[in-house]
Amino acid sequence: MESIVYVIEVSKKSRIVIPVTYFIVRLNIMKVRFIRHGESLANAGGVTAEPHHIPLTPKGQKQAHAISEAFECAPDMIISSPYIRARHTAEPTLARFPHVPVEIWPVQEIEVLATARRMNTCSEERLPLIQDYWSKGDPDFVDGDGAESYRAFMGRVRQALVQLTELTTYEDIAVFTHEQFMEGILQEIADPMHIITGRTMQAYYDFHQATRIANAEGYTISWNGRHWSKIQSRDDFDADNGTE
Repeated sequence: MESIVYVIEVSKKSRIVIPVTYFIVRLNIMKVRFIRHGESLANAGGVTAEPHHIPLTPKGQKQAHAISEAFECAPDMIISSPYIRARHTAEPTLARFPHVPVEIWPVQEIEVLATARRMNTCSEERLPLIQDYWSKGDPDFVDGDGAESYRAFMGRVRQALVQLTELTTYEDIAVFTHEQFMEGILQEIADPMHIITGRTMQAYYDFHQATRIANAEGYTISWNGRHWSKIQSRDDFDADNGTE
């Protein structure tokens, strides 16, 4: 924020000095592409342990390469979740554009189950436990060690959007992330800084159930210096997704 002084001449002998405070408005539009990781072992129904270390399947690796080839030009910056499946999805794009700066941000999936309850399980076994979590409708509930509350998750979503607005020198950013985080972003830009309650938590889960973002799919949002807008509904980097 800066100040400027306007001098208005009332007559030859008098004038009014008016200090005016104004905000510097971003002149360029920043585009941010959110991209879900390729198919992982968990997505394929495999038994997994720690969510941080779930690898891509061969299909997921193929999707990662397809994503890199879909870029018409290098982004200004690449951001990735710390989870292996997101980082491995980003790797072919990083290899194609080695000069692009990359950062790891906490844009990972929400972990609703305690580590002890999800270790060495498959998605089918976890599903009823996950459904029980959402049915509680308690945004502050934490299942145990290694789990996260819905409120904490949405805090990460909001912090990511704030951090993105601070990247004032970039116009094109790619974020390699996860389905539920991407849905949290959409919910937040539709209703910025809404009060987090059991009702909004349920609305998020209903949105998640109805929307579903496939592996290697994405969307684009833009920031004009004042507010976020969704400008591209779907980017599908995997031709197979259209038939699944």
